[in-house]
Amino acid sequence: RFYLPILKTDYALAVVSNVGIMGYHQQGNALLPMQGGEDGYYFLTDRIKNIIISGGENISPKEIESVINQLKAVVVSAVVGLKDDKWGEKVVAAIVPKQKDSITEQEIIDHCKAHLHPWKCPKQLVFIDALPKNTMGKVLTDEVRMLF
Repeated sequence: RFYLPILKTDYALAVVSNVGIMGYHQQGNALLPMQGGEDGYYFLTDRIKNIIISGGENISPKEIESVINQLKAVVVSAVVGLKDDKWGEKVVAAIVPKQKDSITEQEIIDHCKAHLHPWKCPKQLVFIDALPKNTMGKVLTDEVRMLF
């Protein structure tokens, strides 16, 4: 366990150390976004390459997946960004339901709108039997993108 000095200004949060910059923690060649809680602790949210940038907003797919996965009719979900002419990227989600026709797209959208900012809600959904995964069990996001 180690502590990083934090520099807070009105415009930015900077982690002042040799492993972090401007609210991002560097791990190897990957930058990991950090979010701060009201208790003063900061936590890593996702790999920077997975972050969806829509209309200038940084959106963590993990946050949206955790909201969708709260639904009892959902086994698991995967959220990715697709190119969008107007916003840069749009949020889309692949959903594995517990049973076919056990949940509708509108129910998922309504649940997301109740728990997320509007720009974080998926603009498009697809229901599938299983998420594409590699031999290690990691979701293949490029294959998820091809579903749309």
